[in-house]
Amino acid sequence: MQSSLFKKNKISVVQIVLIFIAFSLFVFTGVVVKNLVVVKKEVILKRKTLKVIDQGVRNFRPLMRDLDTANKTYNDFTTFFVQQKEFPIFLEILSDLARENEVKIIAMEPGEIDNQQAKFYVQTPIFIDAYSSYHNLGSFVNDIENAEKFMEIKNIKIENNPMDTKKHHIFVSVNTFCLKENEL
Repeated sequence: MQSSLFKKNKISVVQIVLIFIAFSLFVFTGVVVKNLVVVKKEVILKRKTLKVIDQGVRNFRPLMRDLDTANKTYNDFTTFFVQQKEFPIFLEILSDLARENEVKIIAMEPGEIDNQQAKFYVQTPIFIDAYSSYHNLGSFVNDIENAEKFMEIKNIKIENNPMDTKKHHIFVSVNTFCLKENEL
């Protein structure tokens, strides 16, 4: 009888141990599976991030070329402008062009600065009172329109000069364009 009870207890102990092992495996497997799901999500996220980084690396050189091209275009464009504080350059350019084209300037006066036209530049008119022939005036206007700095002829008024019929009294309005401070 003792041996039968011992066998029953032994079986019960074995069963308890097996149940404990099965339960531990079940709990452990559940934790592992749960962690595995979390890790799998992280891996998927990291793969997506790596894919984006890889595309960025592959696009880096073309983007750098595009940036270099844009910078070159910007620098080329800004060479046609001067800073506001360098405005007297326009007066020098206009004086030189007038002298080269035999346009005799009587007066040259800057007008009011127009800050409202654009975000990065200001427009300032220069009013010129001068004497010139038609031919020389045409050359002067052409040189202004083709100058190394942006300028635009806005108005021209020609009056008869009774003292010299070959030299007319002219009034020219030239718009100049300067970069606003800190734009270059």
